[in-house]
Amino acid sequence: MFSRRLLVRITAAVFASGFALWAADVWVTKPYTEWSEKDIRKIMTESPWAHGVSVQWEFRGGTLPLGPTTPLDRPGIAETAAPNATAPVGAAPQSASQPIPQLSTGGELPGVVVRWQSSLAVQQALMKMEYRENAGSSPEAQKRLEAISAYYVIAVANVLVAQRPRDDEELKTMLRSTTLTVPGKDHAIVASNFVWVGCTGVWGLGEARFLFPRDFTLTVDDKEAEFATKFGKAKVKARFNPRSMVINGTLGL
Repeated sequence: MFSRRLLVRITAAVFASGFALWAADVWVTKPYTEWSEKDIRKIMTESPWAHGVSVQWEFRGGTLPLGPTTPLDRPGIAETAAPNATAPVGAAPQSASQPIPQLSTGGELPGVVVRWQSSLAVQQALMKMEYRENAGSSPEAQKRLEAISAYYVIAVANVLVAQRPRDDEELKTMLRSTTLTVPGKDHAIVASNFVWVGCTGVWGLGEARFLFPRDFTLTVDDKEAEFATKFGKAKVKARFNPRSMVINGTLGL
């Protein structure tokens, strides 16, 4: 009887171990230099570093709801945006205004995605997307990955251009309402800068990137980091779990 129970337990443990390996995410099972386009899209749209959110944009003529990120075989990281960037406030680090290399599109409007742009995982995905098979050997790519920024950068992707601040007053209002809050910290960090990456024209899509000074260091012991902003009256919120954002023992944010 004892032997049978032991055999059952061992079999169950082996099965569970095999299932865990099979179900492991790509950022666990493969180095970034081996990520495919599908892997990159997952990291950029549906991962610990990126969350699809529901937003209801408000216009004078009514509202236009945009749901969470679309399926992974559809655009989800502002691939429809033109590769240009503007920084309305002050000087922003180069990594914050870096244009997004284009992926193939699926011909439909992608959903809104909130992404921790300055994280190591996202930067590795961008380097793989841009440098492809040379991502691991290019000195320029390696230099960009090693760069230490003075900011946490969080992006809101696939924003209608009509929601972009039209003047300095609208921009200041938006920055005041853009925060990064971590329970247990003595204050929320307020965004100090904003970079728009994308196209122009009312119905185009772009990416709003918010820069937060590193007033405190996030660690795996922090249970949650909540990002919040407003485009006019439209609220955008996303919660990140630092513990799940670790790759190879490193929390690079």
